[in-house]
Amino acid sequence: MNAAIPCLVSRAENRAADRIEKAQATQEACYILLANELRNALAAPDLRKALVSTPGYADKLGGTQQMSVVDLFSDLFAGSHGDLALGDLLSIVSAAARGEQVTHRAVVWVGFVSAIHANYHAGDMASGVES
Repeated sequence: MNAAIPCLVSRAENRAADRIEKAQATQEACYILLANELRNALAAPDLRKALVSTPGYADKLGGTQQMSVVDLFSDLFAGSHGDLALGDLLSIVSAAARGEQVTHRAVVWVGFVSAIHANYHAGDMASGVES
């Protein structure tokens, strides 16, 4: 009879570990999706019309879970990473205006802001997937 108790505990622990692992995998997949979505949206010809997913803003935006890239960056620049992101962007634009090759710096900057975006929204997106 005592042998059954560890078995029940082990099964419960295994189920809990499986749920945690599944939740982490879902959040990682959402992170990748969100980061790639923003990278792709930045290649659109009209950034005012290019939309990205913003599940973390659903309440703030009255239930909508998308916003234009322009609106997203307005929000990003007002946030905790805003000074750094805007300063880096202006440095890249300034260097481009001087005729410098800035492709690598621009790609790194896009990766940086995509990571900020994905980090902020991945948990909310994953919660919606798991529901």
